[in-house]
Amino acid sequence: MKKTLLILLTIFAFNTVNAQIDIGIQGGPNYNWSGFEYDNYTTKNSAGWHIGALVKIEFSEIGLFVEADPTYTKLNVEIVRDNFDLELLSTDRLDLPVLVGIKVLGLLRIFAGPVFSSNVNTVATIKDWNVDVEDEISTGFQIGAGVELGSMIVDVRYEGGSDSDIKINGIEFDNRSNQILLNVAYLLW
Repeated sequence: MKKTLLILLTIFAFNTVNAQIDIGIQGGPNYNWSGFEYDNYTTKNSAGWHIGALVKIEFSEIGLFVEADPTYTKLNVEIVRDNFDLELLSTDRLDLPVLVGIKVLGLLRIFAGPVFSSNVNTVATIKDWNVDVEDEISTGFQIGAGVELGSMIVDVRYEGGSDSDIKINGIEFDNRSNQILLNVAYLLW
């Protein structure tokens, strides 16, 4: 009796939820800024890129989706002193945005969620400068909108974050830059 009831509940749950799982690839450029200012040092806005995969679970009957995007992200920040380029700080990160969103009119997407990041490598171009990343793991958030046309998804995302400190020659600033990402994805299946 218990077995029959469990089987009936399982069948009912699968028929009610009717979720679709999509897996794909994604990537694109990012444009970041940190707002760092110290003494005569400032930063310039810089471009980078990101590439990765995506897994999307869509509940089409209610227009809701959950998406996880394991991503390799390359960030570049130019440090300027007295209006002269001085340093290029390059950071490689593994990011995992976990986004919850809704589809509107079957084609528009609006979403938001946390981003979990792990610093893989941070390199400064001036050899005698000492770079010390204090937080290897940080959290942030993404919010965005886009369109989904068949197997193609195009999104614009804003990413912000909590503090992730880095020291360069003893000068401390936030390593988690705010950024705008253009994300293009293709659903493979």
